[in-house]
Amino acid sequence: MGISIFAIIGLAIISALICLLLKQYRPEYALSASILCGTMIFLTVIAQMTPLFDTIRTILGGIEGGSEYTSVIIKSLGICYVTQLASDTCQDAGERAMAGKIELAGRVAVLILALPMFSSLLQIAVSLIG
Repeated sequence: MGISIFAIIGLAIISALICLLLKQYRPEYALSASILCGTMIFLTVIAQMTPLFDTIRTILGGIEGGSEYTSVIIKSLGICYVTQLASDTCQDAGERAMAGKIELAGRVAVLILALPMFSSLLQIAVSLIG
């Protein structure tokens, strides 16, 4: 099945301790170590999400236009995860304002991505009412 959640948690805790030590003695390396660990965990988790994507495709495969919905869901998940990683990295670097802007950009990107789906759902609702 791959790496377990306990291994990821262990890696994160060890990385946090290393970053804590680096902040005391070599603060310029602490952020780099944090980014490296965060990226490793992110890539590990993304690699393990294949069964999730397969299940979403299977569930939405029988629905008319399901492939469009599947694409929107998977892209939205990707945007959310990448946005969260970038935002957390900015917060670790002490840039809370930049982290907030990244989160706003992620929300807008998901909204823009889902707009055609909302439009088609609205059309279906109007046709059912009328």
